[in-house]
Amino acid sequence: MLAYLIEEDHILVSFIAGLRSPALTSIMGELTKLGDVWVAGAIAVVVVCFLIYKREIRSSVALMLCYLGSAYTVALIKDVVMRARPSAPIALAAERFGSFPSLHAALSVSVYALGIALILRKSHSRHRRRIGAFVGVALVISIGFSRLYLGVHYPLDVLGGYLVGLMWLYLGLRMSGRRG
Repeated sequence: MLAYLIEEDHILVSFIAGLRSPALTSIMGELTKLGDVWVAGAIAVVVVCFLIYKREIRSSVALMLCYLGSAYTVALIKDVVMRARPSAPIALAAERFGSFPSLHAALSVSVYALGIALILRKSHSRHRRRIGAFVGVALVISIGFSRLYLGVHYPLDVLGGYLVGLMWLYLGLRMSGRRG
């Protein structure tokens, strides 16, 4: 079963590489930066400051713990699994660390999705919450797809990152006092 999934990973990455164009590559290169550990960390700090300003101390602590927890969880799993990344000509960029799971995918969930949920959770506007949910889901999907498009991850890596991020999202919602 695992061999089949790994084979499918290679087929999907090759298929996505066939969709490349200079304009789309430029867009994906910019999109993927949103999942970078430093960029996501800076965004987390901005959201934490906003939450502190709103006197949402538990939420601010939860978001920062989820950012750090996601990063450390991914680093630990990468050290254990040590999966090689796609290589040239599929990979458009060289990365230093293992492929599984994707840190960008994990941070997209644990920082952006959680941050949006924490900011909007007290909003009385159903419309704002729906827009926030749409933006959060769009960011998560776009950042994950950018990693596949650039050839620096396989689909299972991105799914693994999403699972790590979802685990921390759940914990963050619980830590902040939100159940759902």
